[in-house]
Amino acid sequence: MSDFTAAQLSAKLRLVPLKPEALNTSNSDDRINKMASDREYVDLKLEAAEARGEARFVEINAKLDRLLESSEHSRVEIATARSEVRQDYRSTRNTVVVTTIATGLAISALILAIMTYGDAIFSRGMSVRDVVAAAAKEQAEKSQPPVSLPPGVKPAQPLAR
Repeated sequence: MSDFTAAQLSAKLRLVPLKPEALNTSNSDDRINKMASDREYVDLKLEAAEARGEARFVEINAKLDRLLESSEHSRVEIATARSEVRQDYRSTRNTVVVTTIATGLAISALILAIMTYGDAIFSRGMSVRDVVAAAAKEQAEKSQPPVSLPPGVKPAQPLAR
């Protein structure tokens, strides 16, 4: 394979040999020359066809080289983007792990606090309920007018709760 550039090959293709019809003579020597020129013409046509084929081959090679360069550039860009995404995933993963651990600790502390102080809080709630009930009862007794009972009837004792 020769090292022609596309411009050199196209210049070579522009050379057109004389056609055999141009050498139309009736002499036998001219016939021999005509046969030789026919062979040269065929040889030149073959060379031109080979040159066109080589030109196409060179163009295809150039296109493939550009394609390979662009794919290599794309591969580098993809690798860079991939490493950036992995860095983002690492930070996100760390955030999720820290949040999960903190939530677990908070729930554990809440359960421990309920178990430790729950009885005391419940007892205080019961005490407050008793105090509120007693205060309400006193207020109700004070706001009712005294009921006069007929003579000889004892007042009924309130029911214990």
